[in-house]
Amino acid sequence: FSFAKSAYTFVALSLFTAFFWGCQSSQKNGSIKWPPHPKPPKGYIPAEFQQITFEGHSRYPSISRAGRQMVYVSSQQTKHSHPQIYIMDFANKTSRRITFQDGANSSPTYSHNDKKLIYSSSTDEIKERPTLIYGKSKVTAISELLPVEDPAELYISYTNGSHIHRLTRSINFDGTPSTHPEQSLIYFSSQRTGNFELYRMDDFGKKLKQLTKHSQKNSLYPQLSPSGKYLAWIEFDANLLHSKLVVGNSNADSAKALTDGIYYVLNPNWHPSENFILFSSNLASYDN
Repeated sequence: FSFAKSAYTFVALSLFTAFFWGCQSSQKNGSIKWPPHPKPPKGYIPAEFQQITFEGHSRYPSISRAGRQMVYVSSQQTKHSHPQIYIMDFANKTSRRITFQDGANSSPTYSHNDKKLIYSSSTDEIKERPTLIYGKSKVTAISELLPVEDPAELYISYTNGSHIHRLTRSINFDGTPSTHPEQSLIYFSSQRTGNFELYRMDDFGKKLKQLTKHSQKNSLYPQLSPSGKYLAWIEFDANLLHSKLVVGNSNADSAKALTDGIYYVLNPNWHPSENFILFSSNLASYDN
């Protein structure tokens, strides 16, 4: 799977490759003291970038657990402008469109056995709660930074796009899903209580459990570690002006912030060894 490995490298290293140990900033004398750029692990040799998509705007890539496919979202295509989900087969380097919805799709990911896809879509919510009547939520202010459609629900389907089943039915946003590596569990973020909180459910939309509960914080991007023992997520302040990387156990307990500064941290992804987390950030410059 050399091409799959190259694609994984492309996906992972397209992020700001910042390893979490010691990545902290502080304010001193009224100005921000930015941390030094983290050094990669010993023996790390960066791979050459390889472009693998050539049409439209492609975002939110996720590699299948077997490493044979990549699911992603593409917009501004010849046949459609709004975001739709595609799957690329690494063996033949071809992509096929999976969704044909009138809403916007985001954050697709594979189930634990690679047989199904879980993703967020606004296809029903835009009809049930049109923003023209009900207005927009506070996430709109930073919508360009987040894979958040306002409003949106979670859906599951087979990887060929068939048998679509709606998993959530709540007001506002449900999205940024992540799946357990061995069990039929889905971790996601929801705005159903006002703030963004983390939840867990099975792949039938049942056994719902709220994992975080904050009055002045917002939690997004839950990502389970390869073993399923740990959960990483992004924690925003009340006004969504900056964020930090947080890690806890699979129930979001014993949480510990790994970054803390006046900048955004987004898109956490675990290294297979579980010793590192890759994420994107503007910590080098807040205006970037």
